[in-house]
Amino acid sequence: TEYAKRHPEVNVLVVDLSLYADSSTLLLGGTRKEDGIQRGRLMMQRIPPRCKASGLIGALLQFAREKRLKSSWWPNRQWFRKHSFDFAKHTIPLQDPRFHPTAPPNLFLSAGGPDLREAIGTENWDDACYALRQSMSAALIDPKDPRGEKGGMMGLRQWVIFFDTDHEIHTPYATLALGCAERMILPLSLDENDYDRLFVGEIALFPILEAMQNHGTLRAKIDRLVFNRMLPHQNTPYVDEGTGGRLPFTPVQSEFAQVKSISKDLHGRYLQGMHTLFLDADNVGTSFNRFMQRYVTALRLAAPTTINFSKMRGIALSQLDDSNIDAGKVSKATLQPLKKNLGEIADGLESRESVL
Repeated sequence: TEYAKRHPEVNVLVVDLSLYADSSTLLLGGTRKEDGIQRGRLMMQRIPPRCKASGLIGALLQFAREKRLKSSWWPNRQWFRKHSFDFAKHTIPLQDPRFHPTAPPNLFLSAGGPDLREAIGTENWDDACYALRQSMSAALIDPKDPRGEKGGMMGLRQWVIFFDTDHEIHTPYATLALGCAERMILPLSLDENDYDRLFVGEIALFPILEAMQNHGTLRAKIDRLVFNRMLPHQNTPYVDEGTGGRLPFTPVQSEFAQVKSISKDLHGRYLQGMHTLFLDADNVGTSFNRFMQRYVTALRLAAPTTINFSKMRGIALSQLDDSNIDAGKVSKATLQPLKKNLGEIADGLESRESVL
C-alpha cells in the first residue's frame, strides 16, 4: 500500500502465494466478522477464479504456450515478449467500496488460497517461473496501437510486483516468488529458536535458497533483515557506536544486544559462503560493521489495539489517520511514531541505503 501511494506512475500488484491467504484477507476488507466469517475471506469467495494467484499462474502458462507458437516469440526458450501479458485481467483493483475504498487506485491483488496446490507443481514450475520473469521485465507494448512498437510502449503502465509467501517456503508456489522477485525482505524475531529454524532441515529457508542457487533458479537476493516487535526506548533514531548500525528509533539496549548477537551469527555464515544470497555483497565486503549498516533495520513493537484495529478494518498501519480511526481504539501517541518508523524503512528500501 505504501509503495503504491508513493508511486502513482506504476501499477502495484500483490501476488499472494500463500495457502492461508492472510494478506488477501486483510486487503479485501480485514478480519471483522460478517455473517460469522471474516469480511476479507467473505470477499475472497466472490473473486472470479481468474483473479486469484492460481488463475494468474494458469494464464501465464497458457500465454507462454501460445506465444511459443507465434513469431512474436523467439525460438529455443529465448522468449522476448512483443505482446504484453495482460496482468489486469487476472487481478482485483483494491480501490473498491467492497474491499478497500481508501486504497490507492494503482493497487491490485492476485489472491492466494488452497487452489495454489493444483496450479503449480514441479512439472510446470520452470515454465511458470520463466513466463512470469519475462512478463515482469519485458518492455510493455500495446500490439493494438496504430503507432507501432515505439508508440505502443507509451500506452501501457509498468507493473511492480510484490510477493507474499507463508512459512512453507519449500513448496512450488512459494519458491516461485524466490525465482521471480529481485529483492527479498526477511523478517526476523529476537527469538534464537526462531532464528535457528531458518537453517535446520532441507525445507528451511536458507537450505532452500542455497539449493535453488545451485540449480540456477534463484533470483531473489536478501535486501533487508527487519527485526520485528522491538521495544522502543525513545523515538529518536539510534546509531550504535560500536558498529555504526542504525535504526529508525532507539530500542531497549538489551534488545539491540540481541540484534547484534543474531546478526553476528548470520554474518559468520555470510563469510562462509552465504554472501552470494545477499544483494550488494560485493560492495559490503567482509566487514561486520558494513553488514550491519547495509542490511539490518527494525520495526518497533506496536500496541495490540492498534494492530487489531488495522487488521479488522483491513487498513495498512501506514494509512491510518484521523479519517479512518475510531477514538479510543487507536492511540495517536503510539501510532505516529510507528508510522514514522514504517516510512523510514520504506525510504531505506527504495534508496537501497541504510535506514536513517
